[in-house]
Amino acid sequence: MGNQTYPDNQRPCRGRNNWYRWSYVTAVILLCSMACSGIVIAHEPEDDQRAIILLHTNDLHFNIKHAGTMQDKISRFRDQYADVFLFDAGDFTIRPTRWAQRNIVSNADAYEKRMQIMVRNMNELGYHAAVLGNHELGYYKTVTRDLLRQADFPFLGANVMVSTDYFDEPKAYLVFKADGGMRLAVLGLCGGGFDNAEGIRLANVSDTVYNHRKLHDESHAFVLLTHIGVQKDRMLADEYGDLIDVIIGGHSHTLLNPPEMRNGVLIAQAGHGYNEREYLGVIRLIFDDEKNLIEKQGEVLIFKHETHTTSRFLHVEAPEIQLQQDHAGDKE
Repeated sequence: MGNQTYPDNQRPCRGRNNWYRWSYVTAVILLCSMACSGIVIAHEPEDDQRAIILLHTNDLHFNIKHAGTMQDKISRFRDQYADVFLFDAGDFTIRPTRWAQRNIVSNADAYEKRMQIMVRNMNELGYHAAVLGNHELGYYKTVTRDLLRQADFPFLGANVMVSTDYFDEPKAYLVFKADGGMRLAVLGLCGGGFDNAEGIRLANVSDTVYNHRKLHDESHAFVLLTHIGVQKDRMLADEYGDLIDVIIGGHSHTLLNPPEMRNGVLIAQAGHGYNEREYLGVIRLIFDDEKNLIEKQGEVLIFKHETHTTSRFLHVEAPEIQLQQDHAGDKE
């Protein structure tokens, strides 16, 4: 961890034994304090270990406000780690009816333009997959479908059943093969709250996880990418802790920083896009030389334009970020 330093007015000055005793007591107090606050001390993987980085966003609602800064932070992870995956947990758009209710826009042309920009930005950032949120499922004629088809990445929703030509049925899951040979299974789950979506029905999320339990046995890490809210994420963790490794969620606009560990499942969510800050969730999975998942940690980077916030998982000297406690905003 490096050498400890102390302010002059705290430095022990009564001999070597007192110095060691003071250092030991201080270290114990510091470690206990960090443990109580939920902070996990990051360390570098050993030579026989391999790390996978999962970057995630949720509830952007047409708001990638600082795309250049976001791209820079994502690029730093890609420069340092061989296996970096970028996911979105839904509601990267705003359905047209919500815009009309808030007098934000009164015509479909503006909706189409904003969605084109959003999909283009997500393509440029290099997303690997996104789960559909209720704002995407609340489609507008064929406009939503046609613009989603412009994405360079697939959309997930294992519990989504489509019986209309106005919307494409999403994929249930994806399996990514990492550079180190690990297989990462990602299952998408969608929640309700959409309107004007004739021809779209949702199956029960718990039943959907059970029906895809084979993904646990066929992968080295099983991840749920959900847009159902943190309370339902917790219910799934309680029910399927023996199957699920990580849940990356959205919909409840919850900031989990650090992520919550529940029944052995790491639950992550990175706030929302309704203010001037940008949120980028970071999860690091560490595997041993037999591809067993032995450690999972996470954090949320919070920044504005040209902010020098960095991650504790990067080899960069920079001020530490301010960790914030879990809080939930209004469900959108």
